[in-house]
Amino acid sequence: DTIKDINDAIKYGYLINCTLEIHDGVPVVALAKKIVKDKCPHCGAPVTGVYDASYICSYCGNKIVDVIEKK
Repeated sequence: DTIKDINDAIKYGYLINCTLEIHDGVPVVALAKKIVKDKCPHCGAPVTGVYDASYICSYCGNKIVDVIEKK
């Protein structure tokens, strides 16, 4: 099982500072990140489903930059 193998690798320190994410049903190893903006500065809607530093608000369509900070 791929997900179990990746989780074990993270657990035992082989993928330190990484997290497991699912994109379109496919497990992907990504750098650990911290979401630093949780609301859209344009409309106040919650920021959800972030996987990149740039984010398009699903409510108003405006681009928000620097949403995450990679560790």
